[in-house]
Amino acid sequence: MKLNRLKCGLTQGELAEGIISVSYLSKIEHNQIFPSEEVYNLIFKRLGIDIEEELQLNDFVLEKKCRTWFHALLLGSEKDRLSYLYEDIKKPFSRAFIHEYGSSVLRKGR
Repeated sequence: MKLNRLKCGLTQGELAEGIISVSYLSKIEHNQIFPSEEVYNLIFKRLGIDIEEELQLNDFVLEKKCRTWFHALLLGSEKDRLSYLYEDIKKPFSRAFIHEYGSSVLRKGR
């Protein structure tokens, strides 16, 4: 989220204004707390992020990484390469990612 805020040229105060406190936003950016879906939606809207588009992009990237890993398995790649690819696939499934996207994804039956 911080990266998107900086890309938009916004300070924490500007992004948080009328939605949440600056200290709360700071905790979100540092993955110390996970706000409600409503707060995420308001922040994403202010940042100009289309949540559906982001989810589709994430799906595309994940599928590409899985295909690369699968091909590496078929080709008998070295264990270190396979482990690296597997760990790269697992990254988006951190607690923050699941909290951030999980409820909306599950609700839509994806």
